[in-house]
Amino acid sequence: MVVTCTYDPTKLGSVEVALDTLLGSNFALKGDSAPDYYVNGNPGPNDAATRQLERAAGNLIVTNPLTGQRQRLVDGLADRPTLRALHMVTSDPLRTPTFTQFNNPDYEGVAGGLDCGTPTDTVIQCQGVETWHHGDIQPQITTTWLGLVGPGVRNLGVNNQIWSDHTDTRPTIMALVGLRDDYRHDGRVLLDVLDGGAVAVNGNRDALLQLGHVYKQLDATVGAFGTGVVNADTRAVETGSGANDGLYLAFENQLNSLTNDRDAVALQISQQLEAAVFNHAQISDGTVASLVQRAQSIINRAQQLASGS
Repeated sequence: MVVTCTYDPTKLGSVEVALDTLLGSNFALKGDSAPDYYVNGNPGPNDAATRQLERAAGNLIVTNPLTGQRQRLVDGLADRPTLRALHMVTSDPLRTPTFTQFNNPDYEGVAGGLDCGTPTDTVIQCQGVETWHHGDIQPQITTTWLGLVGPGVRNLGVNNQIWSDHTDTRPTIMALVGLRDDYRHDGRVLLDVLDGGAVAVNGNRDALLQLGHVYKQLDATVGAFGTGVVNADTRAVETGSGANDGLYLAFENQLNSLTNDRDAVALQISQQLEAAVFNHAQISDGTVASLVQRAQSIINRAQQLASGS
């Protein structure tokens, strides 16, 4: 039975999709705009059960009840090799999903119990109570604002050109107040918005800014590298013909090698940026140029992988 829901096009709200109704019951689900699948038995990325469910999820087409338009539900897929590249693997293997599905941001994927029905209803879609989402990969969801004001902060007004993420906030504040942690930060100090006198560096400040910018595109989850490997994974999963197909295996091998290279270069860049700000080390222009070139090469390889090159 499908329960008929009344949709109000004047209201904001996500469209919920009952993924367990559409795809079966051989998995547990963490519902979200980017739902996490935990396939029964915890199979690996090239297991037949994983590949079959990934392809089925990637092929879902839904009718938006607010617009009447037929739409592809999924914008991207990331199984475990890609989740590692996105820094989404923890030390507990049971917490790592079999794969994550990045939905069209107008939709939320859930398992049973939709907002317009009871847990026993086999409702496929309904208008949910959330007006917007978190946790997805699209710029309209991942783009937010950070306000910085005070001594040492440049008066730039609203600036949409500085690319940063949450990991940059703590090291920036620590540098401003003259404190330091006893561990290396994952982010960078936002020298872009700080007065040179407040946070001084030895050597070429512009070169360090360039290095910081390429570092974010290389290492941030939704930087150029991260979005490239999600697109590559989606392509490899959906164009294969079966479990253990050569295309996916080739992709997985290339991605693992690429992630290892990324990790090595990102660590070197991070160490240099930390040393420049917190240890007042002078980083040569040659070192910066070499790291920028290596980082950009890895980003280019990720984008080539996404295009099928």
